[in-house]
Amino acid sequence: MKFFEKSGFRAAIAAAAIASAPFQTALAGAPNPEAVRPLAEFSERLGMPNLAKKLEDGKNVKIAYLGGSITEQNGWRVHSRKYLARKYPKARVGEINAAIGGTGSDLGCLRVGADVISKNPDAVFVEFAVNDAWRNPRDIFRDMEGIVRQIWAKSKETDICFVYTVTERDAAALENGEMSRAASAMEALADYYGIPSIHFGKEIADNLASGKLIMKTGADVKYVDGEALDESAAIARTPDGKIPFSKDGVHPYPNTGHLLYQKAFARSFDALAKSGKGAGGAARARSLPAADPMSPVSVKTLPLDAAKLFGKTGDVPWDSPAMSGKFKERAPFGFKKFETGSGFEIEFSGRRLVMYALFGPSCGEADVRADSEKARKAKFFDGYSSYYRMMPVKLFDGGRGKHRARLEMSAEKMDKRAILLPEHAKRFDENPAAFTPQNGYACCLYIVE
Repeated sequence: MKFFEKSGFRAAIAAAAIASAPFQTALAGAPNPEAVRPLAEFSERLGMPNLAKKLEDGKNVKIAYLGGSITEQNGWRVHSRKYLARKYPKARVGEINAAIGGTGSDLGCLRVGADVISKNPDAVFVEFAVNDAWRNPRDIFRDMEGIVRQIWAKSKETDICFVYTVTERDAAALENGEMSRAASAMEALADYYGIPSIHFGKEIADNLASGKLIMKTGADVKYVDGEALDESAAIARTPDGKIPFSKDGVHPYPNTGHLLYQKAFARSFDALAKSGKGAGGAARARSLPAADPMSPVSVKTLPLDAAKLFGKTGDVPWDSPAMSGKFKERAPFGFKKFETGSGFEIEFSGRRLVMYALFGPSCGEADVRADSEKARKAKFFDGYSSYYRMMPVKLFDGGRGKHRARLEMSAEKMDKRAILLPEHAKRFDENPAAFTPQNGYACCLYIVE
């Protein structure tokens, strides 16, 4: 269904009566996040005028990379930062790595304050299209707008650019000249605010069309990582002369797929830097009202101690098996452990309550009840839970106001092996005892006001 028509506000109201989760707009003729966009390598829009000027003037800059595992890899993130450092040798280009594997804009809009804004970046590249692939385009639009508006609430001088990575499942659409639904939703927001975007998929589509690229292969590729990455080196190829993009169809080899990504980045950023767009237009766009009043622009972060804890709970030492150095860097507060029968109750004012938790081998599920709602299950274990990772768990999502929520770890046993994907079930078979506990671990609560 096309949600917004040129007839304006009246059409939007009529459509809202039909939609189960209506997309609310502050302006008549607002962008449509559901329309699939044609593939383009970059869209200049209002550019990145502040970053470009600072680089050209030889200033020190900090660039934040907010995204998922593809950005967390030492690939295009490292390539792009080193490229800018070489292109602007008088400038000092610093990096804020704010990427967390397996997470999308729904968590990004909650953690952007601690992971990005608090570190005062000059520019932010946002990459969530792959991990947002299965989400509703309207929700993507709202959460991405939450990221944008929170960044600009701190400083309208901070330039933002959306970056779109791709996977094997995107290949057919790319070759057909189309963006994914997630990237299309983000493009609608980019249009509204004049935010530039870079789509790595055009480079991939061109190589697929010419028969030069294999999206998924177990080819033996020399894996070079970190500071050793060199985008000037030759791209590795298979014996038949093709470029192996990745092993799993998702995460590019740093010296093949990520080098293709870097080619697209270099072309696109060079065009953005030369665009000549002044900061005046960008400043005006950054003062626009919210496109959707339901976007999460105000987020409060609370330690678990702010809730009323009950049962067997306790602090988790950073050297425990469930912890890692990454978690310590990312967690706003220390982790709490919740054993069977334990949990917390909290009264809060807002419209969304999210628990920043761990998924992993020793995690289980909980019974959650909000206000007078019927109790439901919240799981801290999924098909990838042969290792620990930080994930958001939504406990309440409703109208603004005062609410009460309760979480209690369940005593019901999960068939964890049946839940795990085949490649992760192997770890269960190697050490089933590690999967026996059914605990909960969380470092904070997010309240969207």
